[in-house]
Amino acid sequence: MIVKFKSRDPRRNLPIASYRKRGESNFVGSFERAFLRQDIKGFGGRQFAVSGFGIADFIWINLSRLSSFQDSKDIDLIDFLKNQTLMAFEMKLGDWKRALHQAYRYSYFADRVVVVLPMDKTTAACNNLDLFKDLDIGLWGLDSDKTITKFFTPHSSTAKSENARNKAVDLIGRKINLRMLAEQTQSLL
Repeated sequence: MIVKFKSRDPRRNLPIASYRKRGESNFVGSFERAFLRQDIKGFGGRQFAVSGFGIADFIWINLSRLSSFQDSKDIDLIDFLKNQTLMAFEMKLGDWKRALHQAYRYSYFADRVVVVLPMDKTTAACNNLDLFKDLDIGLWGLDSDKTITKFFTPHSSTAKSENARNKAVDLIGRKINLRMLAEQTQSLL
């Protein structure tokens, strides 16, 4: 399930010549489709903004504790979401250092953070894989066949800031229809 967060498109801040270039946006779409083919239980969305922590290109909530969601009448959606794993993804077409810098900001509200680059741009980042490991930020590549290669996936951890994570969960909770989520999770059981 994909949620539309309707945050402002940061490309609108750029000059018209740059604004019309859609390379990174197309890359995010390709990654989203490849990620969804992995049959991972959960939901996500693009352009997720948490004030003070940036705009993640893509987020995903792993629904790991589906059995606790069986009786949706008595559940508090925000409490349910607080117990799920929140992943944030930053995608760049080439500048892995900038991607890592932005991704680190997401680690304040997300449990796992991953940088995704085109496969032909991963060599320099892989040469610095220890830096990704030290910061506990994943590095994945996406090739032209829409295959995801996972060079490093961060360990399951918690967000650096409980307040920032609660803020993110609250933002997500406002965009989700509880009935739709209950129906979606029932089909996953």
